[in-house]
Amino acid sequence: MNGNETKPAPRTTIQWDNPPLYRQDDNEAGTVVFEAEQYTTKIDGPEPYTWEVVTGITNCTKAETAMMGLPDTGIQYTPFFGPRMDYYIKLAKPGRYWLWLRASGPHWRGDSVNIAFDYQVNNQAPYIDMGVNKFRWVKYNQPITVTEAGVHVLTLWMREDGTMLDRLLLTNQEGYRPSDELDSFNAPVGIGPAQSAREE
Repeated sequence: MNGNETKPAPRTTIQWDNPPLYRQDDNEAGTVVFEAEQYTTKIDGPEPYTWEVVTGITNCTKAETAMMGLPDTGIQYTPFFGPRMDYYIKLAKPGRYWLWLRASGPHWRGDSVNIAFDYQVNNQAPYIDMGVNKFRWVKYNQPITVTEAGVHVLTLWMREDGTMLDRLLLTNQEGYRPSDELDSFNAPVGIGPAQSAREE
């Protein structure tokens, strides 16, 4: 090599020593609720793209912190590429589930994420948009089919850097809304229910 070649950018994997695993609530809506910062595994890269905790974010649940796709350059990724976060959840009931994200973006080129469940992507709807300049709950427009109880993996890939994530929620009720506080577009904007219990 003469020093001018482009080298593959490294990827960095981060995992907790005691990875968070949240279990399904024993309620009618069958919810699982957790903070975006409580990922099980985070895989960053290619450089310089990464999911990072940002602070001083108003109207967030936990100490004004959120996960943000950085560095916010307007890049766009397809599923299976770019930085990703995995969340392990323990579901007691099989069936159909609906995903909600409490999220925001700084502009229209930084307000979406790619989604997979148990590493399977719905090619008809691989991502979810969340809008800009205000944290609100947005619902993934496709149900997620869970064939058996147990531990499952929800994956969020960076689609557009700049995107900010506050909370995630799964429910087995199609008509469920995480908050009764609505904005002018009739979207839920409140903090939502308490975080689910963590499996030890």
